[in-house]
Amino acid sequence: MTNMPSLKTLNLQDDKTITSYPPTLSFPNITTITLTDLPLKISWQTDGIYFKSNSNSSGQKDKCIQDTKNCYGNGQCVDNNGVCGDQGYDPADNCRTKFAPIKPNINNTSPTASFDMDGIDFELEMVSIQELDLEQAVLKEIATLEWTSTIIEKTTTLTNVYYQLDTTTSLINSPPLVTANISFSTIARSIAFGLQQLTINPNSIKLAVNISSWTFESNLSYLRVVFKTKINNKQSYTFDCEEHSIDALSFD
Repeated sequence: MTNMPSLKTLNLQDDKTITSYPPTLSFPNITTITLTDLPLKISWQTDGIYFKSNSNSSGQKDKCIQDTKNCYGNGQCVDNNGVCGDQGYDPADNCRTKFAPIKPNINNTSPTASFDMDGIDFELEMVSIQELDLEQAVLKEIATLEWTSTIIEKTTTLTNVYYQLDTTTSLINSPPLVTANISFSTIARSIAFGLQQLTINPNSIKLAVNISSWTFESNLSYLRVVFKTKINNKQSYTFDCEEHSIDALSFD
């Protein structure tokens, strides 16, 4: 069995791999290498045989503890990710926020959903459907104002409302068929989106829009569904008696 030769020179590669150079030199063994701010992989080659050690994840864990204040006291860091001890906290932000058990107000006449939590208002409303050319000029537009609510399904954990757009007053020849669905669940859900399976957190709103039989002005044009909402860009949270600001949303 070939023992690992000592490392005369350490070279840090782009993929955070440390290799020895020259690889065949033998010197008194280096028994300990400590790097705390990045994962460590050691590889070496001797007698034409290539070896590689396991990654050292302690640096990732230390960085997670420092960046997230150890998951804000609501969990623990495993490698570079926060694992929430309480199911009510969101692992996406390392257990900083908690899922609020608030039921939204779902409009029965149009696919608009809103909620109010401790004075914080949120509303999502569909405004129109546009056909655009490659220069993003609007070729055709239908305002999504008049809807008919068709089916309302309610269970102990799920609410579904279905809508159909009234296009009888549209000035467009051969108007399309537009349907929408708003669903809300108090538990987490897994849904299909294309070829992906997406997980939706509890107390989340899902809005789906289906547009069919649209007569395009050009084979190169495409559709855009326009929504509007209000966003408070001056938000903050308090942890350990200190107030921290939340980065504002930005749009291109």
